[in-house]
Amino acid sequence: MVAAAHPTATAATKATTQVKRVLPRHKTMREARARCPASDRPRDRVTGERIRDKIAASKAKGMWMGGPLPLGYDVANRLLVINKVEAQLVRRIFDDFITMRSATLMAKAYAAEGVRTKGGKPFTKQTLYKMLHNRMYLGEIVHNRSASR
Repeated sequence: MVAAAHPTATAATKATTQVKRVLPRHKTMREARARCPASDRPRDRVTGERIRDKIAASKAKGMWMGGPLPLGYDVANRLLVINKVEAQLVRRIFDDFITMRSATLMAKAYAAEGVRTKGGKPFTKQTLYKMLHNRMYLGEIVHNRSASR
């Protein structure tokens, strides 16, 4: 049963309303896929494997595959290149951690100086710890917990 269209609706709007009523009502794509068993979708599994393999191969070559850039790096031709101005700040952060041994004290000192992250936000102890544990600064590119140099 098709509901009556609004009196000011055009013929195209009325046709669209009718089509919307005929199609199944899935709230999300995930719900629609849940109705279809995985055995009916082997192509999706193969495509996913190909994409994962492509990303792993590209990262093994040292190519940047997207995401937020780490402080001290820029992208040129899908390769990471060192940003010399930011690299000085990265070296300072690692040196300060050796001397201060406290990310909390470092964050307070950087906030007082007005030092900001690449995104323009003040440093927090969490951002400093993430940076200090980032294997990218060791010259490694990590994919699925395995690193390549």
